[in-house]
Amino acid sequence: MFAFISSVLFFGTIPESMFYGLLTFMIFRFLTIVVLYRIIDHNNLFPLIIATIPFLCVFLYLLSITEDQLGVSFYPALINVFLVSFLGGISLSNYILNDNKRNSLLLISTLICVTQNFLFIVQKFYFSNAIFQPITVIIYVASHYTFYKFLILDEEQKRV
Repeated sequence: MFAFISSVLFFGTIPESMFYGLLTFMIFRFLTIVVLYRIIDHNNLFPLIIATIPFLCVFLYLLSITEDQLGVSFYPALINVFLVSFLGGISLSNYILNDNKRNSLLLISTLICVTQNFLFIVQKFYFSNAIFQPITVIIYVASHYTFYKFLILDEEQKRV
């Protein structure tokens, strides 16, 4: 529900829609991390921190080049950078420490999500082209579908 609401708000043209879209997206990412925390094996903190750094670097750079355009939405965007980077760190560290189909699906879902976020920033702030809209929607669906497959596979493995 929060992912859908944030997507609708991101298509708005007024600055407040970006702010509220980022807030609902923040709630969505936080809930996703809570679900993952309950599912994944709890490994030590060091691999998680190391795996989070590349995502954090990319997203902090993207945030820095869009800082002026974000205005009042800067701080929700900053929190979202940390949440998405942490999600990327969780999926990458889990994949590296335990390479299986379940963790592969989680990593694929996260990388697709990162790609979607990158395209969204390019489309919203730099190069608004009509072709980005359907590509972003397809990537959005693919990200959520692979995350769904990850959750289903996790449930199936718990039953066995």
